[in-house]
Amino acid sequence: MSEYELADLAGVAMSNFLTSFTVFVSIVTAYVVAAFAAGKRLSKVQVSIVNVCFLMASGAIGLLSLLIFQVFLRRAQALTAISEANLGSPITVDFTWVLVILYLVLIGGSLLFMRSVRRTLSGE
Repeated sequence: MSEYELADLAGVAMSNFLTSFTVFVSIVTAYVVAAFAAGKRLSKVQVSIVNVCFLMASGAIGLLSLLIFQVFLRRAQALTAISEANLGSPITVDFTWVLVILYLVLIGGSLLFMRSVRRTLSGE
């Protein structure tokens, strides 16, 4: 595989990662808006259903996003190995753990927001 083909594949993987990250942020935003708009009016069963759906959707898309990022990272590292002779010694940084922490903070923060909306507005 040539350097240009590998660079193109890495670019496609990064594009796919950014798309999946956008979908993840959209899911989290939709949940927060729903929590703010309807959180106080939902019954406990409805909140449970919404929370389970949110956790399943955000977990699946978040995991998919991390896997796609790993594909990009591997292709970028392979490209770095090929290009080392031309560019010196470029560094490819793996910030997967930063993404994991970001995703967990967004999911946890959204769940805490739903809880606080329900407590504040219901008078508990």
